[in-house]
Amino acid sequence: MEDKIKTMLGALSYNELMTLKRDVDSGALLLQHIVNSKVNELEHEHRKFCANCNKELSLNIDDVYTLVFGDKTIKKKATFCGTDCLNSFINILQDEKLDLMRKELRTNSLDNSSLTNVAEDGFLDKDFTNKFN
Repeated sequence: MEDKIKTMLGALSYNELMTLKRDVDSGALLLQHIVNSKVNELEHEHRKFCANCNKELSLNIDDVYTLVFGDKTIKKKATFCGTDCLNSFINILQDEKLDLMRKELRTNSLDNSSLTNVAEDGFLDKDFTNKFN
């Protein structure tokens, strides 16, 4: 990141660099505003299309659903045009989780009771896991 900042600063004229220096010396309010605007823009970029059906989304925030998922270190956002697309996406995530568990079972790192535990937690349908066992 340091190299990118150096490149960016290298592209500034002397007057622009001095304006930036004065802003930083006085608390960097202009720079803070610019950075916050860019972060806000990137955070809302995912809201353009439904993550499931790729339908263009309404600009009205009340008409869309956003799901934040992932582990502590990497959070992802997905926006959906309706609950049907949201449910479909969640089902895909559950299927991927089940596929990973099947792979682990094949390598004998888990026993078959792990699938039942996941089903009891409400992540998978018990009938489906019974078919697998």
